Amino acid sequence: MSIAVVEPDICCQPDGNLRIDWTNVLGFRCVNIIKPWCGFLEGFVENDEEEIDPVYVFDLPISLHESRDNPDLADWFNTIPEDILNRCKALPSIQLFVLYCACKSRDASDLLVSNPVLLYLWAAAQHNDLKSYPEDISARLSLLKAKQYQVLQQIAPDAPKASVKLLKRLTPNSISRLDRNKLLVILQNQNLVSKLSHQRDLKGMHFEIADAYPWALTHAISDILANLTRDERRIVNDTIAMSNGGAIPVLVRCTTWPEVVACHDRWARQWTNRRRFQAKLLRDDNGMAIPFPPPPVKPSGLINWLSTPEEVIDEGRAMRHCVASYAQRVQRGEYALYHMSEPANLTIGLRRSVAGWQLDQVRGICNRLPTKEELEAIDEWFLGNKNC
Repeated sequence: MSIAVVEPDICCQPDGNLRIDWTNVLGFRCVNIIKPWCGFLEGFVENDEEEIDPVYVFDLPISLHESRDNPDLADWFNTIPEDILNRCKALPSIQLFVLYCACKSRDASDLLVSNPVLLYLWAAAQHNDLKSYPEDISARLSLLKAKQYQVLQQIAPDAPKASVKLLKRLTPNSISRLDRNKLLVILQNQNLVSKLSHQRDLKGMHFEIADAYPWALTHAISDILANLTRDERRIVNDTIAMSNGGAIPVLVRCTTWPEVVACHDRWARQWTNRRRFQAKLLRDDNGMAIPFPPPPVKPSGLINWLSTPEEVIDEGRAMRHCVASYAQRVQRGEYALYHMSEPANLTIGLRRSVAGWQLDQVRGICNRLPTKEELEAIDEWFLGNKNC
């Protein structure tokens, strides 16, 4: 039985006002009116043709991208300057809030054109407060009557002036995956800002690299890292973990992905050297290797738990990958390792998180990725046995 979804009635009136009638949705009369751009996007609740209670466009469940499906919304959006509308559409989030700010403040609209990422970051920092206290918007917007560097200092007090030029080189789409707080931290790091300023063809991904691999900036490997998949990034992370950071000087000199893989494989071979492996294990006060905790997921006939450091190093040798480097994490109870024998030889890694044990990665010989069918078999085992 399907449930009909009741939508509000939306129409653009002859005077350009957007009328949103919620009566059929709520069961009682409720009509919102939002004025066009020339009316400063002011909104109110209509009651017997009177204007009562302000309504803010950024609180309404409409999207700047809905105009393709709703002609009335399209007519209302046409009252907004096209350049402003398109720039707001390109933002990762809070599009209507930034649109409202740009309508209310010439300083905001100018900043949206000249440095959209800076305005977006500034607006994001104000968003939660102003949604709760929208009457303060005008006062807050007056803070934009300043130079761009001073605007940036309002949200990143220790940012150097070069950070402003850095933001100008970014497009809003390029930062869609970035954590805003991490971005602000990076913008206040003089060393990272200096390195990013020398980065050709700057992308949001380079800020992710600055956060995770600050040593890579200004080197050829920075461009390599910018184009890696999640699984390929894991190879880099494993290399750094296996070497305890010792591989970084070698990685910095890598100019191709095969060179990075070769660096990984060299460290993986060192881990499969039994004597070196034993030397890296965690030990108790008596010098004995700390045993692995019990398996978090029950083994099955085709999936065996790797219960000792010796089994882990043998797995690494047989599968020709770096699973041995996870032994310390297994000893600490942070990780668990299994081997699947059918339908293919695969190493399975489980990771403990705040939400419980999670399937982290699956690798075949020489880090081969599993097929869809192999993953389905592993998912079935994991879901069927994790609470046993």
